[in-house]
Amino acid sequence: MTLLSAGTTVSPRPALREEVTARVVTDVDDIPAADWAAVTDPDRPLWSRQVLRAVQRSGIGPDHTAFVCLEHRGELAAVLPVARFRRLDLLGLLSRSTRQSLSRPARWTRRLGRLDPFTIDAVFAGHLLTDGGLARRPAHPGTGRAPDLSALGEAALAAVLTWARTVGGRWVVWKDLPDEDLAAVRPAATARGCTVLPAQPDTVLPLTGGTFDEWLAGLPGRPRRNTRSKLRRFAAAGFQLRELSGTVPPEALPALAAGYRQVLDRAENRLETLTERFLADVVRSEPQLDGPDAPDVRLIVAGDPTDPAGFLLWLRRGRGAAALRVGLDYARATDAGVYHRVHLHGIDLALQAGCREMEFFQTAYEAKRELGCALVARSNLVWHTDPVLRRLVLPRLRRLVAG
Repeated sequence: MTLLSAGTTVSPRPALREEVTARVVTDVDDIPAADWAAVTDPDRPLWSRQVLRAVQRSGIGPDHTAFVCLEHRGELAAVLPVARFRRLDLLGLLSRSTRQSLSRPARWTRRLGRLDPFTIDAVFAGHLLTDGGLARRPAHPGTGRAPDLSALGEAALAAVLTWARTVGGRWVVWKDLPDEDLAAVRPAATARGCTVLPAQPDTVLPLTGGTFDEWLAGLPGRPRRNTRSKLRRFAAAGFQLRELSGTVPPEALPALAAGYRQVLDRAENRLETLTERFLADVVRSEPQLDGPDAPDVRLIVAGDPTDPAGFLLWLRRGRGAAALRVGLDYARATDAGVYHRVHLHGIDLALQAGCREMEFFQTAYEAKRELGCALVARSNLVWHTDPVLRRLVLPRLRRLVAG
């Protein structure tokens, strides 16, 4: 189903005119499987339709989700997810210390029933669960030509801003842009009054092959000793690791979601909230819909799934793996080293599958760097429908975030 058609013609270079048209569809399954496969990286499991279907249908936060589809020379060239939050908790986007300092005035404002300055109506562009880069078609193997990224970025930004007006979103955030995408879209963003703000970096673990024992032996001295110590602590605690795939027992979902909420309550910031339905849907494979696009998805659980000490939601597709989200019962997990143990098992699975990297995403940087993760810079583009707010508020917001 097409919600909006917004065609644009752009000229990134005088000598090369590239026509890029944009349309917005409301369901990932409205994009043909062959087109989806052509524009998404086969080594990034979060770009599988199984995952994005779960994002759309499991109530993790947005009121509306859709996909900007960019077409070039008659074929799908790129895709960008978009999501609209009618009443987004602004405090959830701020640091934990800022949330705590503002919690009392927020409670009083909400009790009075007045205009709530701590919720915003916002549109987010970019994959909610990973970086916000465009999923795009690679260069044609015969000609080496690919659609110009600047043209794609300009058309995508125009379509996102148009969609925001259509659905009523006042704030617009193109989240967690990789440096390459930011550089390509920045001229168009500057011309439209967007502000660039730093985002939290992502973390990625390079994998060079071999066994888990070989990987562990290759860590520097102190991280290697710390990791082995945590393995011993987990073994001494007596928990067993289990893998849930294909389906999650319904009786286990409340306890798994409770562990996830414990982690979320301690998170520096949050946008989406994974639900019991998401955990069930993302693990469930639908071969008739996804075929070879379907990722390998497992819940790595420490202890009884109906009373877990912790878990990791792990995914793999092709030669890429992802440690997406973790849940912990801190009363039992901390001393037993559960956080590290479930991640180490995920690394072991990735090595066994021949993966070349594993995404670890944002936050918990100290623990992830000890495992060998590299930090990858990200940026946010922010815009508002009100030109006065764009001129007065966004520059101050940039200085506040930078400070």
